[in-house]
Amino acid sequence: INLYPFLPAHFDILLHLLGALAKSTGGIGLRSAIKVIQDVLVEGADHSTPIANQPVGWLATTVTLFDALKKDIEKGYLSLYQSVGKVKIRFPDSKLHQDIAKTVCVLQILGNLPISIQNVTSLMHGGVADASAADQVKKAVEELISDAIVPLGEQDGNLCFHSEKLNDIEQERGTIPLRAVELRRIQNETLREAYSPLPSTHLNNTLSVQTGLKAQTSGGVPASLSGERNTVQTVVELVDPTDYEAAKARLTEESRHKSATHSIFMFGRTSPEMEELTAEIYRSKEIVNKYRNEPDQEVKEYCNGQTDRANRLMGELERLIKRSLVQGSFIFRGEVTAVESINQDLIEAARKHLASVAEQVFDRYNEAPVRAGTDLAEKFLRLGNLSGVTNATDPLSLVQTQGGRPSINTGHKAITSIRDMIERQGSIEGKRLIDLFTDAPYGWSQDTLRYLVASMLVAGEIKLKVAGREVTVNGQQAIDALKTNNAFKSVGVSLREERPSNEILAKAAERLTELSGDMVVPLEDDISKATTKLFPQLQHQYGPLAEKLKGLKLPGSDRLESLSQDIKDILFTDASDAPQRLGGEESELYANLKWAADLKRALEQGLEQTLGELQQHRRELESLPASGTPGQLKTELQDEIAGLNERLNHADFFKYSTEFAGSLTTLKSRVRDTAIALQTEQQQRITDAEQDLRRLSEWPELTQQEQNNLLADLEKLAVTASEDLTGLRLLVNQEYTIQSQVQDIKQRIQRIGQQRLQDKLREEQERAIAEGKKKISRTLNSKPQITSIAELDALIAELQQLRGELKYAHEFELVIGLSDKDDPQES
Repeated sequence: INLYPFLPAHFDILLHLLGALAKSTGGIGLRSAIKVIQDVLVEGADHSTPIANQPVGWLATTVTLFDALKKDIEKGYLSLYQSVGKVKIRFPDSKLHQDIAKTVCVLQILGNLPISIQNVTSLMHGGVADASAADQVKKAVEELISDAIVPLGEQDGNLCFHSEKLNDIEQERGTIPLRAVELRRIQNETLREAYSPLPSTHLNNTLSVQTGLKAQTSGGVPASLSGERNTVQTVVELVDPTDYEAAKARLTEESRHKSATHSIFMFGRTSPEMEELTAEIYRSKEIVNKYRNEPDQEVKEYCNGQTDRANRLMGELERLIKRSLVQGSFIFRGEVTAVESINQDLIEAARKHLASVAEQVFDRYNEAPVRAGTDLAEKFLRLGNLSGVTNATDPLSLVQTQGGRPSINTGHKAITSIRDMIERQGSIEGKRLIDLFTDAPYGWSQDTLRYLVASMLVAGEIKLKVAGREVTVNGQQAIDALKTNNAFKSVGVSLREERPSNEILAKAAERLTELSGDMVVPLEDDISKATTKLFPQLQHQYGPLAEKLKGLKLPGSDRLESLSQDIKDILFTDASDAPQRLGGEESELYANLKWAADLKRALEQGLEQTLGELQQHRRELESLPASGTPGQLKTELQDEIAGLNERLNHADFFKYSTEFAGSLTTLKSRVRDTAIALQTEQQQRITDAEQDLRRLSEWPELTQQEQNNLLADLEKLAVTASEDLTGLRLLVNQEYTIQSQVQDIKQRIQRIGQQRLQDKLREEQERAIAEGKKKISRTLNSKPQITSIAELDALIAELQQLRGELKYAHEFELVIGLSDKDDPQES
């Protein structure tokens, strides 16, 4: 009260202002604070009414101080003063705009107070009873900032007048041409923020439905702003107020089109203010993009201020867009609903409206309104028996019990929908099936779809195509195909056109019962399960047989390999085609399985050993020499071997077990006889060889010890062999040894004997020469008549011996005497 009409802050401002002016002007001609107060109280400032004459309730303001110190400010801060002058030029009829400029000028000179709109408004409050002019000040500030000539702007959230350099940039900013594309982008960005987070709702507390957001202009293509993959899309259009009703009619008609069945149209009115804000935001961003890399600190601060201003204006534009949309309408499938009739909050109104839209878009979701677990399809297939289902493994209650027997309810709405879709599409991939049923009008989860497909497979409604092979029954292949969403995407699905007849099922079950020894029920699923249980065992049992036959050089290995491949193929499809493969009138698979079983049984009962021995005898006999006793054996057994070969080459050779056993006995018997005969022959051959050695002319030249040693070596050639194939082979090999060893012994005897005869004749010849004789003389006495072979052999032996001696003599004389004496003598 004591300071009225001044406030305490006015004196602080005045004192600091005078201090700042004193620094700027050097204090020359500057009045004191008391003098300034006195002047404005009594004389008034700038030809205005003195304060003393003002009505009660009037308050002094920063404008009062500016007017009082106008000349001093012009002298000390010419740039700021000129900026105020530009405001007067641009807004000559608006005292508010001019007062704001003066207040900003004073506060900018002080530099110790934030130049915010709130502070400016407070320091301009001109009357005790006056209402706050905050809104008017705010609007006027925006007009000042938007004016290209007035150098007022924002910097770090504070108002300020720009320098000449910044003023040039600011004027450049004001002349930036507007681009419709960029203005639309700014508006779309603001719309996205205004519609964030995207509204969502839930159907049956299981299906989450979230709308996407698009923006369009009249006749333009909608631009996706957010949530483009969502089924439901909200298309927003802001229209000119004069075109509001026409746009409403146009969008209502468009919403009835088939292409717009999942689209919510929402429209509101544009306003000049929105357009001005968009333009200001664009210019602020563009000027920042151009000068953001300037090294000048003042320019950097200016760019920061423009960025802050753009962000603030974006918030203001967002508020206006929200208000416009709240005052607008939703349109869905021709039905128009005022937004504010649902809720005054835009997002909440959109969420409530989406709840009703979702029920119409996903109108078939109720056929399978569950969110199945990722492992539900696998659990359902692994049940083994449908009577073991629970709510956890069958949440849609697909399994029904009739007459005490559980089965799949193929009339369930969800199963019917899938069957109809497959029927229309023909064969369809899992990925395509997922795309169809996770989208409107179904909206089922991928896991729920796999669970439904699994139930249809168990029911025999469909067949799967996995890696080029058809799977029609529940098994590991089906489990792997439906285990995960990724695995299911590459699986083909089609309806089963034909099923095996009761006759085929009965025949297949009968044959499986025979093969396994366990009773098999003539049902497709039971046959497949029995097959998948039995065939791995048979594969393990029959697998080694092919190698055995190859080892025995017997036919049938190809047939076994083909059977093994057939088993693999059947197991690969979880025995889906087992009923057809086993139940036909003529079943090659069944015939091969029976053949393999008979073969395995025969081999285990001793046939394998018999065949092994037979093949060994056959090979050994074929390798015997064709002459002598072995050759005679080959000739005798020629017919037997021919009959054996014929039976061994027969496809069902194992049926001749008795014949093979008889043949083996015959072969062993003849081999035994031949081995005995050959051993006797070799013993006789050694005896004959001994006599041959004794007949050699060189034999007498050996000492008794040498003769005995050689005869002992000869006796060692006799071997004792077993009376079987091994012994026969040993004797045949020994035949060559005997021949070569006897020949070697003969050569040794001849070499040693000849050397000794030469030495003896040399000595005898030397003695003869010494005695005056030139010839060596020998005498042979023989009977004049020889009447037996033995006598002739003896004579020949004597002659050969003499020849062996005399062939080394230079000259010799042989005297043959004829006498009737029994013992001829040599002289």
